[in-house]
Amino acid sequence: MKKTLFNSFVIGAFITGAAYGQTNFKIGEPASKGLIKRQDAFVPNPALQRTISLDSGYLSAFNSNRAIGEFDLELRQAWGGLYDWAYNKWQPTTVFGRTILYGLFNAATWGPGLAQMATYHELGHSSRYRSIGIDTSFINVGKAVLNMYEKGADNIRIEDVLSDGYFPTMFGVTAISALIPFAPMFSAVMFRPDKERLFIPKNERDYYYPHKLNRFGELLKGEFSDKKYDSKKDKDTVELVKDIDEIFRPGTALLTDAGGLNNQVDQCRRVENNLWYQGGDHFSTVGTYFWDKTWAGFQSLSSQDKGYTDNQDTSLICIAYRRMEIDLTHEEIISYSYLSYILSSQTYANIYQIYNTIVYGDNKVYAPEFYNIKLPNFGLYFTTEGPTYNVSSGYRVNDTLFIPVSVEFGLKKSAWELSVGVRKKFPSFHDSFIHAEVVFNVNNSNLGGSVYGGLVWDKLWSVRGGFTYHNAKTFQGERNIPSYKNGDTDIEAWLSLGVVY
Repeated sequence: MKKTLFNSFVIGAFITGAAYGQTNFKIGEPASKGLIKRQDAFVPNPALQRTISLDSGYLSAFNSNRAIGEFDLELRQAWGGLYDWAYNKWQPTTVFGRTILYGLFNAATWGPGLAQMATYHELGHSSRYRSIGIDTSFINVGKAVLNMYEKGADNIRIEDVLSDGYFPTMFGVTAISALIPFAPMFSAVMFRPDKERLFIPKNERDYYYPHKLNRFGELLKGEFSDKKYDSKKDKDTVELVKDIDEIFRPGTALLTDAGGLNNQVDQCRRVENNLWYQGGDHFSTVGTYFWDKTWAGFQSLSSQDKGYTDNQDTSLICIAYRRMEIDLTHEEIISYSYLSYILSSQTYANIYQIYNTIVYGDNKVYAPEFYNIKLPNFGLYFTTEGPTYNVSSGYRVNDTLFIPVSVEFGLKKSAWELSVGVRKKFPSFHDSFIHAEVVFNVNNSNLGGSVYGGLVWDKLWSVRGGFTYHNAKTFQGERNIPSYKNGDTDIEAWLSLGVVY
């Protein structure tokens, strides 16, 4: 009974400000000036710097969560440009008019926003499979509908519903979800044992049982190609694919099963940091913040009465942990996930933004600060050391110097990881910046980190680039390492060229 009341209370609290989880308050002024910072003479829709980029990490061979996450953020900024265009065309001067515009914008971008979220979620699964050398394909709802229209439902082949790349999948799912908002819920990724291995990892024995993989690979050879859809045959094929999970060692199964949910929480952190470094951004950038933070909780909420047999991510995660002798239940995931949303300061900044947008027409949301200290945000991750909370904060020395800090700790086992960085801006020199960050896992004394920077040339061209040293013995490394081909470490070098608009 207590759990039921607790869940009802939490869900009710969420719904209050959750529909798209968007808001706008900034804490950080001295007490004499008040805690809430807002322009007294607000000019509606101030110009925001947006970019659209080409990144070396978009190539599937580079298997970069970072690059696709940045692309997703740029798309969110583009949705904000659509809102500003509509605002300037309509120029609503009343609360009623702004409420209507805000509601219409959220309704129009609901489906595409969820499509982006769902596809980036699936990329998380795909990236962990590809990191160990196993090829993947995405279920592409848009491609499936198009092929059904052109060929007829009776002539559909398995390959007619699959895409090997992120971009055709994302655009296909977005196109359908613009018409049918819940279409992205059908997004999925499957690993392809019928295809050749991308590579054989140097330390493969730490992650799989290769002789069984080869046996299943031979058994499934050709099952996905040159055949029409047959429910009976394909049911057998799906059973074989499902059984192949058993070949993975528990830690590997955990990372592939949790890759989607971990990517969603990573995207929340990317948005939180962007708001802090940029001094605020369009409210469209926090469009799926609520869902990204709480998706694990809602999955477990729908699964808790079914046990752990429904193949939901959280059910598979619990099973993998059980094999690792870590006890985790759906009820605990619900609590951890919802609390990560409630405890995050950005949640309340987002809720306040809704008020500011409707009452004053402000289109920006900010990262909350108190005396230049970034108020903490919580993120729930699933790691090889059990579920963890990542608590991120930092100190803004001034408008050009930032010191980000985060601590990640185990919720079931004693596990600790620290990340410390520095970002320096040079506004007078082509709006350039440089950022360095070090990740240190306390338990095993392993290091990871990154160095990157960028500038804007002629107020039109954005150039960025950097290096990341991924170490799979750190939490951040195991979630994002592009490849185990050379062992537990990998270096990701990247370059991004973009247009500022």
